[in-house]
Amino acid sequence: MNYEEIVTELDDITKSSEKVAVDVFEKLESALSLTKEKESQDLITEVMNMIQGEDIFRQKIERVINSICDAQGIDVTQFNIAPTAKHIAGDNYDEMSQEDIDNMFASNNK
Repeated sequence: MNYEEIVTELDDITKSSEKVAVDVFEKLESALSLTKEKESQDLITEVMNMIQGEDIFRQKIERVINSICDAQGIDVTQFNIAPTAKHIAGDNYDEMSQEDIDNMFASNNK
């Protein structure tokens, strides 16, 4: 599997994940508006927070996609990922080096 195929696969995963998260979030918002019980509201809010955590995970995958594209000269615009996906404000993430990316894929190809 080459880098472009890996990026395509990761991109498909992020798009699918985002669609599911939006659908679940919308249903939870509807459920939240229907319930008056504090315990149920708290549970729904907790699940919504978990979904937001998953969205951060998706954004991190997008940063990996951007890093791979930059390092390999792949046109990232074909994946419709915002250039800001390289860094999320407030995140203490250090951009992956080419060596880190190569090591990550080498370990997966064993």
